[in-house]
Amino acid sequence: GSDDFETATATNPTSYNTRTTDAGWKAINAAKTTIEGYTYLIINGKTSAVGTITSPVLNGGIGSIKIRYANTYSENNGVSFKLDIKQNDEVVKTYTVTKAKAEVVQNTVYTELIEDINVEGDFVMVFTNLSPSKDTGNKDRVSIGRLCWTGYTAPVIPTPDYTRATTAGKFGTICLPFGSTNYTGMELYEFVGKEEGSKAYIASVTTLEAGVPYIFRATASELAVYSDGTTAAT
Repeated sequence: GSDDFETATATNPTSYNTRTTDAGWKAINAAKTTIEGYTYLIINGKTSAVGTITSPVLNGGIGSIKIRYANTYSENNGVSFKLDIKQNDEVVKTYTVTKAKAEVVQNTVYTELIEDINVEGDFVMVFTNLSPSKDTGNKDRVSIGRLCWTGYTAPVIPTPDYTRATTAGKFGTICLPFGSTNYTGMELYEFVGKEEGSKAYIASVTTLEAGVPYIFRATASELAVYSDGTTAAT
């Protein structure tokens, strides 16, 4: 998805008031400007009138988002704002973007890519100016626009390359044609030798090498092993 800030109400574009878009975005204590031919909303950092941008209810979940922002004015404290992802009025994910004055060139657009959000279902975005200087005047203003986000994609659940029913607490042996460090349902041991007439000695290991026999102790009713791509020599 993307925003439609170009449709935001434009009466007195340099004053800070409430602005709405055709799609239902609502900006409070916000001005409107154009940077590089694109519309941005400027949210105020005045502590008594903090600027926010709130989306309508959006569908399809969110996987990642690209945020473009700029310091439209020569502010003393750079920019600092947060993005909250909400569902049913509850914040489920929150992210902060902060740059000091020395890191921000006036009217230069910066891009923040936030990945791995992975929120499923309907959601609402809320951008809030964090007012880094805590000034009571019109300070710390930040322009936000050209939002672009991807929808939620269900994670792929890998299929084990080897499974085996067993009983928790039971010992057994295992030897597979592939290597692995990713397995569940067992503790893994290797045989290290024995003295004549005494018990065998085993040592705990975490890597299962291809074609090598191991002793296991089951910790669940099923073993599951995922291949790391290595195979035993022929």
